[in-house]
Amino acid sequence: MYERKKEDLRIVRTRLLLKNALIQLLQEKSLEDVSVMDICNKAFVHRATFYKHFEDKYHLFTYTLNCFKQDFAESAQSALQKSPDLLACYLELADKFLTFLQTNKKTALSIIENNKSELTFQIFFDEIEDEIKKYIVNNKSLMLIKNTLPVPMLSTFLCGGLIALAVWWMKNDTVCTKQQLLAYLEMLITYAYDSNKP
Repeated sequence: MYERKKEDLRIVRTRLLLKNALIQLLQEKSLEDVSVMDICNKAFVHRATFYKHFEDKYHLFTYTLNCFKQDFAESAQSALQKSPDLLACYLELADKFLTFLQTNKKTALSIIENNKSELTFQIFFDEIEDEIKKYIVNNKSLMLIKNTLPVPMLSTFLCGGLIALAVWWMKNDTVCTKQQLLAYLEMLITYAYDSNKP
């Protein structure tokens, strides 16, 4: 029992070292320019050890993004319980996402600027879209929206807007604060909703 626990801790430690090494390297260059040897040297891990844990650098990259996604998902779960309506839920998720990006700003900016891979934000897109979809489907007060618009279309639209604005904000964060961006986001959604009322 003790040996197994010790081995598990070694696996966790090795993966953490490799993940952190990749994050540091992505702040300097694109994923395409990072080699497995670069990662191993930065993490002080043998190449053979790397391949015991990951198939290649893309596998490690996906693992790293999934770790970020898991951290984000844990903070986003509370949005569903707290929010009285779709707009409140959306703004709560937006707040959690923007806070997450702020907390990991250097890494997020580097990934945005150096790594044009669709995979980067697809993981976050899927998570936010899933939470919005769940909220719409499970909320009886949104029956009118559900009967008017296909739920996948609405959740994709809301999520796509948030991701695009988040990327713009990360690149231009001196233009407005997070709170101002959330207020603008609320105005955009409210304006679109109110202008479609008869």
